[in-house]
Amino acid sequence: MTKFGKFFYLPLKHDIREIRLLTLNYPDPGSGEVSRGSDSSLLPSINLTLFHAALDAQPTHVFSALSYVWGEANNNRSIILDGQTFQVTNNLFTALTRLYTDSFNGHIWIDAICINQSDNDEKAVQVQLMSHIYTRAAKVLIWLGPEPDHGALQSIQYLGTMFREQVRSRAGIGEIEFNNWASGFVQTVRQFAVTDGYGDSSKPGFNFELLWLFFSQRPWWRRVWIIQEVVLARQATILCGTASIPWDDLAECLAVFEWMVLYPSIEPQHKRLYHIVGAITQSVMHLSLASSGYQRSLKGAAGDVEKAGMSLLETLNWTFLNSDHDGGIQATSPRDRIYGLLGIVRPEDVQRITVDYSDNWSLDKILFEVGKILLKDHGPDVLTYYQGPLMQKCHENPPPSWVIDWTAPRTLIVPGISLENEHHNKYNASRGTSWEYWSSKCLVEQASYEQPQISLRGQIVAQITAVGQEFVALPGSPGFLGAARTWLLEIEGMVETYRVSSSDLNVHTNDDASLSSSGSALSNVWRVPMCDMGLIQRADDEHSARYLHGFEVLTGKRQPAPEMASEGERVAWIMAETWDFRRVWKVYGRRAFVDSAGRPGLSIKNAQVADQVVIFAGGHVPFIIRPTADKGGDVRYRFVGSAYVFGLMDGEGMEGGQNLEEIRLI
Repeated sequence: MTKFGKFFYLPLKHDIREIRLLTLNYPDPGSGEVSRGSDSSLLPSINLTLFHAALDAQPTHVFSALSYVWGEANNNRSIILDGQTFQVTNNLFTALTRLYTDSFNGHIWIDAICINQSDNDEKAVQVQLMSHIYTRAAKVLIWLGPEPDHGALQSIQYLGTMFREQVRSRAGIGEIEFNNWASGFVQTVRQFAVTDGYGDSSKPGFNFELLWLFFSQRPWWRRVWIIQEVVLARQATILCGTASIPWDDLAECLAVFEWMVLYPSIEPQHKRLYHIVGAITQSVMHLSLASSGYQRSLKGAAGDVEKAGMSLLETLNWTFLNSDHDGGIQATSPRDRIYGLLGIVRPEDVQRITVDYSDNWSLDKILFEVGKILLKDHGPDVLTYYQGPLMQKCHENPPPSWVIDWTAPRTLIVPGISLENEHHNKYNASRGTSWEYWSSKCLVEQASYEQPQISLRGQIVAQITAVGQEFVALPGSPGFLGAARTWLLEIEGMVETYRVSSSDLNVHTNDDASLSSSGSALSNVWRVPMCDMGLIQRADDEHSARYLHGFEVLTGKRQPAPEMASEGERVAWIMAETWDFRRVWKVYGRRAFVDSAGRPGLSIKNAQVADQVVIFAGGHVPFIIRPTADKGGDVRYRFVGSAYVFGLMDGEGMEGGQNLEEIRLI
């Protein structure tokens, strides 16, 4: 037996994929105790019984599974488990109380109780079974907490049901007509929407302020484990306070929010409404994306849940939450930010990840392992997700510089990169060199955490000779336009400085090519803040004149009409005229730079003078690396980040053909 607190667990038989299930014990009607289904405040002590069940047993065990947030570990309540006292978090206690109130009758799986949390070996095995547990559960019960929903669930159910009946049921019609029905539905919702300062809350309608509170104030929506629990569920029910609705109704409601974003209103009275819809969509849309991705994989596996699953990279992408108020998806244990997703990852990728809860296996090591897998599979392009050095958490030695922190908020530094579809890439910096060809000539898989050196093939084409300031000003902040002008003029200044110095140098060499190149760079500086990418395509494919116009307005080359006398009018004109340009620029938290060939570029804020610009074989953008010599004088490099560099994005730097050198990264 294994002791957990005051409770003793019997060991599981992992060879037959054994799990534990729970039954709820109710008092004997003749005992004089309060009967089940009564007022929860009068319930007797919560009494549960554990038993073992093999997942592959025939006939199969019928059971439900609970999806919930653990809550604070130091806020515990006592229950009775197999006749012994057992401590659970307060949130789990309220969930069990709800089940008792509902007279739940059946078997249920609850991770905090059914897994021995003090046995790291058992946890490692059970975590890898969770996908099977949730796919085989007859129902997943989602507990959002005992606090009342104030009518939010009813609004969600109405919106979801109406969308299903009025729009979704018309799936047999053509796409254009279906979109028209969806657009009409959105307009109807707007008519009955209530927000602060708009709509009459005393009349029937949808109070979007309450909907926002429902999604924003309940931590369940932002926990990592709930993603696979929802995605894998055959059937799910949301329980909140005393209310409940089917998950399918909520999924349809999220579809309503998506269509509202696609068909926005520019009317001033709807500004608050679309702020709320956008915030909700941003907070919970990872669930829809993960679900649709998994369903595609299930279809590709002909419905076989044992073979279904997304690639590791797709899973990490779909389940990333870019949230303003908490910074991302949360997990009690940081390593669960990876482990909590394995249930929806394809089996061949799961097998390459070590699940280990011991003190010897840190988050740094997990991210190192994930980094090797993704780099081996996708090549150097995966490094475009790199945001900066991995924070040292567990070890005296700094983690490898090239490892990406997939637990932190992230965006592509350079847009226009597709890691899943080669034909969708908008750049071709390595001029068609194939990672599939070069991967076998690079050393990635051989690296270990203790000896983390990897080697890639590439060409070092320049070094950074000047860097600008990090751009941090936000629209609407005091001095935003001044900060934007200063930042943009700084790039021009760096290029012009190089041009002048080159001109002085070339007086004696008559190097007209260098002068022509620097002149071209100066006239194309406007491409740098937006990485030469519009909304979808390269700038020249999207009527680039509007982007150049925005750049010239921000830098003062184009001025508002003289009759605009007031400062307010001038600011409003500048903001309107530069909208197309500002909506696609990628400057926040970035630095501009100029390399030793006079080419301007954009990279992360960690870039500095003397860093080198390299193009890796199989990569579609340039990268920045920093040389460091070991005691023997051998040069190795620390990875700095990806970059946009004008004049290098379409293979101009790969003049050496196949003669690529070994670049060793540590």
